[in-house]
Parts: sequence; C-alpha cells; structure tokens
Amino acid sequence: GGAPRRFPRLSAMTPDQWVRHLGDPNPWVRGTAQRLLHERQARETAPALRRLATSKVRPEGRLHALATLRVLGVLQPADLMTALADPHPGVRENALRLAETRITPALLSAAAELAADPEPKVRLQLAFTAPVVAGLSEAYARIARRDHADKWISAALLSAPPAAINGVLFPA
Repeated sequence: GGAPRRFPRLSAMTPDQWVRHLGDPNPWVRGTAQRLLHERQARETAPALRRLATSKVRPEGRLHALATLRVLGVLQPADLMTALADPHPGVRENALRLAETRITPALLSAAAELAADPEPKVRLQLAFTAPVVAGLSEAYARIARRDHADKWISAALLSAPPAAINGVLFPA
C-alpha cells in the first residue's frame, strides 16, 4: 500500500555520481553504478573509489569500490592493505581473494595475520588462498592446527594441490 520507490536515473549522471551510488542500500543501484563505471572505463574516478573503499559506507559499498578499482585496472597494494584490515569480515575475505595476484611483502604479512581472524569465513578464504600464494605456508599450517575440526575449512585445506601441502600438513 506504500508509494513505489523512486530509483535514481543513473544514465543521466556523471561517473563521480555513480561512485557515490556504489554505497546505495539498493543492490540494483549499486550494481548498475558499478556496471556504468566499468563500461565507461572511468579510471579518473580512482581517487573517489579509494575514498569510498576506506569510508564508513556500508560494507557492500566498500566491496563495490574495490571491485571497480580491480576491473578498471587501477587496484593498488595499498588499497588491499586497507581492505585486509577492514572491520567487516566480508571485506577482509574478498580482499584476500583480490590480493592473490597482486602480492607484495606487506600484503603477504597482512594476509598471514588473518590466520588468527575471529571470523571463520575469513580463515576459510585464507585456506584457499594460502596454497596459491608463495610465502603463506605458515599461515596455512596455523589454520590447519586451529580449524582442522571445521568441515568446511578442512575441505578447503585438503583441496590444495599436493605440492602445496607436502611439508606443511605432512612433514617430511
């Protein structure tokens, strides 16, 4: 019985306005704004996207900002460092996934710290990430010791290629 919600007319907006809509509560608005930024290859919005990724906007908005930086080809290790320390576990989880192909010594250290993350989904993602990133074998072993009884994390640990777990789970 209420009035229908009015949606913003995104097609008439500028790329900077689309960035602001990445934090919208409505998933359609967020997704459409991200699609428009991607289609236009709006790399000039990178500073605004970085501000959004570190803002107090809803976690979905921060994730859209990170993902948009990635698809525009301007995602930097510093963006991921901030995201790996985000208060929301979903942002930390996705930052791990994004960091897999952009690893630096600082990112490696920050990722390894997530083996002690209080959120199981973050440790689950690290169990998938650690075998494909050189230098995370100790984090992998810490998760194995801590979470071996968790069926999902255990499955993730055992899904690693044999070369990645030899010497870690099964010492020589």
